[in-house]
Amino acid sequence: ATQKLEQARRYLDAERTHRVQAERELETARSRLQARERGAPTPTAPAPAPRQAPPPPPPPPPPPPPSPPAEPKQKKRRASVADAPEVVKADGKIRGCWLDGAGDLVVATNRGAVGVLQRRRDGARTDVFKPFFLSSARGSDDGSRCECADFRKCDETVLLGYDNGVLEKVKGRGSRSAVPLGGRLAEGIASVAWGPSAADDWVVAAGAAGGRGAHDVVIVGRSSGPTNLPRVHTSRIAALCAVDSNCLISGGFDGRLQLYDGASGRLTRALSGTTSRQKWNDVCAAPSLGGNLILATALVPDSADDTGGYRVDVLDVRKAQPTVASFFAAEAGGLSANVAARCSADGTWVTLGSHAGVVRLWDLRRQGMADAAKTSPMTVAVGSVKGVAHATVVDSSAVVLAV
Repeated sequence: ATQKLEQARRYLDAERTHRVQAERELETARSRLQARERGAPTPTAPAPAPRQAPPPPPPPPPPPPPSPPAEPKQKKRRASVADAPEVVKADGKIRGCWLDGAGDLVVATNRGAVGVLQRRRDGARTDVFKPFFLSSARGSDDGSRCECADFRKCDETVLLGYDNGVLEKVKGRGSRSAVPLGGRLAEGIASVAWGPSAADDWVVAAGAAGGRGAHDVVIVGRSSGPTNLPRVHTSRIAALCAVDSNCLISGGFDGRLQLYDGASGRLTRALSGTTSRQKWNDVCAAPSLGGNLILATALVPDSADDTGGYRVDVLDVRKAQPTVASFFAAEAGGLSANVAARCSADGTWVTLGSHAGVVRLWDLRRQGMADAAKTSPMTVAVGSVKGVAHATVVDSSAVVLAV
């Protein structure tokens, strides 16, 4: 560009010189014409200076040497749900999924089948789950269906509750044993929860809708026999959790979250009052968030005043004002009572599925729970599925889904 500019400047200087010479010649011709008209001798004009030719343009600069071809930039491939090499079809509807001590996925279905999907490395792919064992479906014989399930990680035992009042334990290799029940739960079980440890080999169960014990919570498996907790719920009891030996929690579609003393069986206090604006459908302990913290998931139906969706409360059961943080996810479509919030084992993620097949993830790594609850979550659409009941983060890189 500098060379071209210098060449243009030289051309302009030459043109300016030519214009000056032309003006001089014009003035000499005009003087001759005037002298001829007056009869005076014609003045002799000085010889014009030879016209200089414009300098030739400078040669173009040599082309730069060819640069070596750039190597294509390798994009870092992120793992996603679509990276799974295959889909494992469950034997019926999934009632629960949990990670065991080895990082394998344990799944229970409404037919009483229990599956263990073993985790492995497959070349350069991300961790995936492969089918290892599926127990026989108990419900295929008598037509009964499993309504609820819970998993005890210390001895890897699944607890199943059926709509005909049967309560059984399933070990990791498929051995089954029935749990004797009291009379009030014989017509069906709506929700179950293990005791807090293997030493507390008892369970908590709630009656199914329509039965005589529909609103009862019973501790089963103690040497002293079944313990009936005070009846406080007026609607389906869909959520049960044993935080420790002395702290039990029940949640129902009547909007109540109740706290009990597990040792005495007495009612301690209410964590949430009765309200038609929310229906508690799941409660789970969250030890990775804190020793006394729980995650409670509620359905919030749509109304003329507000948008419906899912509400997730992080509660400290030891405090008079238990709410630590409250997450809310608006849902324009239908709500599912199977959707429940979970937190990752390292306490850095809170996840929530949806009936529309969208997973929401709140990141707790850069801010506290209260601040994270005020921000919009990341969303992952998992395709054409009927819904996402549970979403669990594994190693901060993969999401295990139960659909």
